[in-house]
Amino acid sequence: MTLTRRKMACFMAFVTFPVTWGSPNARLQDVRRVVGQARTLAAQGADCLNIHPPGFIEAPEFLFNCHVGYRQAVVDSPLDRGRDQVYKLVKDADVFIENLRPGLAAQEGYSPEELAEFRPGIICASVKMNTPGPWSGMCGFDMNGGALTGLLCECGTPDQPARPRAVSVINDFLTGYMCAIGVQAALLRRATEGGSYKVTVSLAQTSTFLLSLGVIPKGDLMDIKNMGPDHQWKKPNLVTGPTPWGEYTRMGSQVEMSRTPEFWTDPMCVPLGSNLPEWLPR
Repeated sequence: MTLTRRKMACFMAFVTFPVTWGSPNARLQDVRRVVGQARTLAAQGADCLNIHPPGFIEAPEFLFNCHVGYRQAVVDSPLDRGRDQVYKLVKDADVFIENLRPGLAAQEGYSPEELAEFRPGIICASVKMNTPGPWSGMCGFDMNGGALTGLLCECGTPDQPARPRAVSVINDFLTGYMCAIGVQAALLRRATEGGSYKVTVSLAQTSTFLLSLGVIPKGDLMDIKNMGPDHQWKKPNLVTGPTPWGEYTRMGSQVEMSRTPEFWTDPMCVPLGSNLPEWLPR
């Protein structure tokens, strides 16, 4: 993860993650496909708004997993008429997140430089397969970041790498958490040092970090029942909430904050296009 101050700006109050709900919240704007674990910011009080063009389709498994806590609005962001609406939202936003194909956000008029010029103090976060480094200009998913860094060979052999389906969702979740941590760090720095910030995270960097921690021998994993009580599977923390499709249960945060416990909106998840492209009042 890299955190870079892009431009000096006036100091702005730290307005996110209130202890008491109803206090001023950070306004987080996401473009099209949301960053999965950035939903952590929604659970801590941010007003998260995802904008997507008309006709955009999201697979149900991604909608229920990644879009929890987000409001959903239709804006034709690639076109000029939609760009005006996006910038109207940016004017009052604290955070702008995109995980589009490398270069596409800038091509559509949403580079960190342009956004910071228009809205001093904005935090722009991007999630890519790998940046900087090999294939930094290409888009990719969880398994691509793992393959690029040797994770599939580590889980198989150099001659017979493990197939992506056998090594799945390794980098996505932690990369999203890294993005959320970077955004929080940038908001703190903005409050104390001023400036606009760019947060960059990548799947390949996350995979490299995970590999650097060491790999548990496969034999131990196959015999985990005999490894003692400290090494057994833990009961997950689950959360349940209402949605337009009925009651929904999902994984909650596995680390509970004492002063800002996880909290989800009602409804917890909504269909695409359910909301107007506007911020909730502070």
